[in-house]
Amino acid sequence: MKILSQLWDKSTEMKEALDHRDTEAFGGLIAHVWELNKTLDPGTSNNDIEAILDRISPFIYGAKLLGAGGGGFLFIVTKGIREARKVKEILTTDGGSPNPRSRFFDFDVEAGGLKVNVL
Repeated sequence: MKILSQLWDKSTEMKEALDHRDTEAFGGLIAHVWELNKTLDPGTSNNDIEAILDRISPFIYGAKLLGAGGGGFLFIVTKGIREARKVKEILTTDGGSPNPRSRFFDFDVEAGGLKVNVL
């Protein structure tokens, strides 16, 4: 229950970091939540995921798996644009990704809040 309470608290802190566009704080909180997730359920990660994170750690503030484990989505907060390019290079060369179907999705946080487009 203590870990669940901490996860709840961190979600509020993450929102505040995003409101202030503080990427470093947000990424650090993502990293902290990832550690809490692994404490709550040690099966959350595995050696392949940890090896990927070790390889890119100098270039990121934090990362964690998202979703319910149905295929994987690794959310990465890089230290900047150059670092994002380096992470992509690492994970697309020399067998960096354990899955040949892996793809990258770039995103940014919209300063004006949520916007929905109906196609």
